[in-house]
Amino acid sequence: MELYTQLPGFLGGNYSKALDFADEIEQISPINGYFSKAYINDHSGKDATAKLYYSKGLDSLKELSCFENKQSEATHSKSHLNSLHYLIAKGSVVTNTQLNTGQRYIKYYIRLFSSKDREGLEAAFLLQSQILKLKSQTSE
Repeated sequence: MELYTQLPGFLGGNYSKALDFADEIEQISPINGYFSKAYINDHSGKDATAKLYYSKGLDSLKELSCFENKQSEATHSKSHLNSLHYLIAKGSVVTNTQLNTGQRYIKYYIRLFSSKDREGLEAAFLLQSQILKLKSQTSE
């Protein structure tokens, strides 16, 4: 899905193929499907649709026990890609909701960061600062 999103068209990149894969992912794991669709729509400049899928993804977090439990970091990181943590945090900024959740997951992303991750640490720290700014505006 990510490959089709990032490759130029002459190399096989195609947003509709990426969305087809995201549909398949959603059948297996709704939360991963929602955040995949948010990523694709965000990448293709469809901000309103991306926001819709970020919102659906954040709402579905409540349904997943692995995100609510205080399980070990090792167990959690084996069951989810670190990029999902980044997308959860980004979704909280885009929708301006669940900022505490977003803050928790961007910290998780930073702590588990490796060279395999899609977004660099600079983007993660920027996202973290955006969350803190939104939280301070909300509390005023």
